[in-house]
Amino acid sequence: MLVDELFQKLITFFLRPFFKSTPKEKADLKSIKEITIFWANTELGIIFSAKSVFDVIKENIPNAKINLVVKSKILNQIDSELLKRVLDFLETDTIKKYKLFNLFTSKSDLVFVPTFNSFSTMSHIFAVFAKTKIKVGVEYIDALNNHFSFLFNYKSRIEWKENTDVHITEILLNQLYPVGISCKYNLKKIGRKHWRENKRKTILLNNEPEEKYNKWSVENLLLLIIELIKNDEYYFFFVENEMEEQVKSILEKDVPFLQFINRNDYKKIVDLIPTCDLVIMCNSNLMHLAGIFDVPQISIFGLDNPFRFAPIGENKEFLIKSSNLIDEVTAEEVYKLSQKLLGKEK
Repeated sequence: MLVDELFQKLITFFLRPFFKSTPKEKADLKSIKEITIFWANTELGIIFSAKSVFDVIKENIPNAKINLVVKSKILNQIDSELLKRVLDFLETDTIKKYKLFNLFTSKSDLVFVPTFNSFSTMSHIFAVFAKTKIKVGVEYIDALNNHFSFLFNYKSRIEWKENTDVHITEILLNQLYPVGISCKYNLKKIGRKHWRENKRKTILLNNEPEEKYNKWSVENLLLLIIELIKNDEYYFFFVENEMEEQVKSILEKDVPFLQFINRNDYKKIVDLIPTCDLVIMCNSNLMHLAGIFDVPQISIFGLDNPFRFAPIGENKEFLIKSSNLIDEVTAEEVYKLSQKLLGKEK
């Protein structure tokens, strides 16, 4: 962190005299035909959550082409064409990796550098050399100054300490407000599909988060399954990649209608989610992916703040305990909420 800070101070000392931008009034959005977004965050779940942000950009500037530039870690996890589909991009929109070759060739009408919890040196350097008259970015994160803020015509601040329960989507939308883009959004979701041949309710489960502290206990998971199959017949899909063999064998033996899906097979999961009647997941990339779809969802939280990260919208629910211990969320609580979302609550 300190090394990055010193490097940013050094490089901006030389760049500031040549690339300092002049603050402007509201931009003429109708004249914008191409937008480049230098996306630095490498968490796949965060970019899924940002779908509504891209929707707002397209609603405010409907004729603009979007060029989304992401780090290679994102496209190592999900194919660019599939990510375009998930984010509801148009055929003309693009998703590309950062490449030094493009450092001096990036050209558009507006450049946006979204910021979440830190300032990316790479994204800002690309924004410095981008050929555009409108540059949008963040000036401060709480008391932390962005040394590259001189390059932005339109600036905003992130105040996490004063807004601990503000959703990440709202934080990103507020960064677009200075340029004249409305922060109002309608949480447009990808519609559901139903299997005609399957009369059973389908439930998709994932209990393999990227961070181990977000994992719900196996005991709770099994108790939930027992309660569900005791009271009705469901078709279960388990998204997994490293499930314990003992747990897997128990599920295969005791759950009559069951299918396992590889956690890394995003294409199959994207096709599967809109066919489900309920999704139950702990905090993970797949939780954010499911949040894009118009499907009832239960998100189970522990240490992370659900008001900041949980999927939002109709029939999107989360469970958390005041202790922030995820295993204190009981199977009975998840079962009762599942019955409400499945329309079975008495």
